[in-house]
Amino acid sequence: MARKRKASPAKAPIAKASPPKAARQQRRIARALFERSGLRDAIVLVVALKVAAILLVFDTKGLDAFDMPKTIVSHAFAWLLAGLLATAIVRHGHEIVPRTKLHFFVVAFLAAAVVSTVFAANTYVAIFGERDRFEGLTYLADMAVLYLAIAVAFRTTRDWAVLLGAAGAACAISLGYAFVQVAGLDPNKWALNTQGRPFGTFGHPDTFGELLAIAFGVALAVAVFAPATRRSLRIGAVVAALALLAGMGVVATRASALGIAAAVVAVPLVLLRTRSLSRGDLARLAAIAGIVVIAGVALVFASSLGSRLRATIGGYAVQDRIVIYENALHAFVDRPIAGWGVDNFAVAYPHYKMPNDIPLHGISTIDTTAHDWPLQTAATMGVLGLGTLLALIGAAVVLLWRRGLARMPAVTAPLLVGAAAYWASGLVTPNALDLDWYVWVVFGAAAAIAGARLAEDPERRRSGSALWVPTYAALAVGLFIAYQTGMADREALTAQLYINAKDPATAIQHAQEAVTLDPGRARYWSILGAGDQAAFKWRDAEKAHGEAARRAPYIDSYWVNLARSYAGQAVSGDDPASAKPAALDAARRAIASDPNEPVPHATLAEVAIDLGNDEPLAQSEITRAITLYPGYADFERVAVIVASKDADPKDAFAFLDHLLRIRDSATLRVAAAQAAAKAGETAAARDNAQRALQLDPNNADAKTLLSSLGG
Repeated sequence: MARKRKASPAKAPIAKASPPKAARQQRRIARALFERSGLRDAIVLVVALKVAAILLVFDTKGLDAFDMPKTIVSHAFAWLLAGLLATAIVRHGHEIVPRTKLHFFVVAFLAAAVVSTVFAANTYVAIFGERDRFEGLTYLADMAVLYLAIAVAFRTTRDWAVLLGAAGAACAISLGYAFVQVAGLDPNKWALNTQGRPFGTFGHPDTFGELLAIAFGVALAVAVFAPATRRSLRIGAVVAALALLAGMGVVATRASALGIAAAVVAVPLVLLRTRSLSRGDLARLAAIAGIVVIAGVALVFASSLGSRLRATIGGYAVQDRIVIYENALHAFVDRPIAGWGVDNFAVAYPHYKMPNDIPLHGISTIDTTAHDWPLQTAATMGVLGLGTLLALIGAAVVLLWRRGLARMPAVTAPLLVGAAAYWASGLVTPNALDLDWYVWVVFGAAAAIAGARLAEDPERRRSGSALWVPTYAALAVGLFIAYQTGMADREALTAQLYINAKDPATAIQHAQEAVTLDPGRARYWSILGAGDQAAFKWRDAEKAHGEAARRAPYIDSYWVNLARSYAGQAVSGDDPASAKPAALDAARRAIASDPNEPVPHATLAEVAIDLGNDEPLAQSEITRAITLYPGYADFERVAVIVASKDADPKDAFAFLDHLLRIRDSATLRVAAAQAAAKAGETAAARDNAQRALQLDPNNADAKTLLSSLGG
């Protein structure tokens, strides 16, 4: 029988020998793949920095302190990402792009946006977006680049940890800044009362509250779905969720409640999908649910959010949103196929504004959003936009639900729960670039995690410094555009401040620079016109306001300013023959742009009485203005002027008496008393003067008149 031989000790050193040529070749091939490349890491890092910048950036020296800077930085990063993606595809081949049908849905939605832009009521707005939102076609191109960058580069849990870490840190900074605002320690001075409802780095409490709701959903899911070995991560997520709840209690945004509810419902649904629940899972879930419920009850009964929720349930402070929803629905019905145009809600809204809407929203306001993402999409992009968007959302959720939760549950679950909070809270909040990037991250995740990847051929990898030309070029273009746009916004604010400081000459210089750097924005032309008006340069003011009105004819204030510029020309004797009819025409155009806005009616009354001495028209228009918005002192001033131009004091008294049935004020009472006194109606004069003193006990004109009447 043959004897078995033991392994010879002399062969042991073979393990320490240098690796064979084949092994070295394998490592060289691995390094040549996109999976191991520094280029992929760079894309991941840029995406993380982009998201953090969107959350944090604002500029106190810009005319638009929040939305414009966030848009500028987002677009700048998009150019850089586009360059990196171009370099990556040229170097490694198209195989790095995952294969998934989701691309078709993304392309379909973008195609619907292009169609909507072609048929838009205002093409410029459709391309570049309206102020306070900036979600035009350029924004969608930005988000498409973000989607592709995530689909291509995000492949490991570590990649998602980088993004989550950057977004989480930015959210924590924004929340910390909000508490600084509440404490009254904010070094920046804002028009809004930040101690009552802070807005962090977002400029609007509703948007900030939606951010906190999304972050709460993500934190809650991390606490549940993080690996059991990452106990510290789970504890940190619970602490973060509680801090976010506290923040939402202070911000007091009703949308936060919807986001919290959606997240709490989504977590157990996702948990049931990922695994069979053990006793430990049930205990942990019950503990987290108990903490959330207790915190939620505390919010309802002890916070500002609870007060707003109770008021909402009682039917208070909701009528303004209902009006916007109804008007958005009317806008959709009138243009159901492609809508009014991407981000054209402000263009559509004046067509549907009703007289009763003015007290709810105030005068001279611009409604840029439906405060509801399905209605916003329907009104601006029609069935094409809403249908393709819903299909895209459905396809992404299905992919993440079926494949993402199986392949990468620790990443997919927080994304889905955060998306549930986003879509729920977005039903009642203004949608803007500040947060709408999140849904594109979800779309990108669906493609990255659930998509199929083709094997790369490392032998086809290209190298050379020339491959980086697209990246350098894109970065240069992005920085140039960012500089131009940002400086224009700063110059516009500087011009506005000099106008306020009664220095029109300096204001005109800065406003001229703003329109030179960014000539497409009507707002900058309007500021230039205001500077020219302040300097009594009526012809220059007319040209600037004309440019503003031409670019944004749906904004009544631009036509109002144009009418006043023409009126200034006429009064100053500068071509009065043509200026008078032009002023009347511009005032009528202002009314046509927004028939139920009171300021254009008051402006037409002023122009009619100052230039044409058309008393019937002036009386009719100022009556309309006061009817639409009673109690505005400037309208009462115009009404008194109109009455004073009437040669017959009896007619003047009758006109003012009619206005008093609409608005009982000391100003109108004194004017009526004076008109009655001139008409010889002493009793009526005395009654009106006495009533004026009841409304304003210190009114000197009423006292003088009563004294002259022997009262």
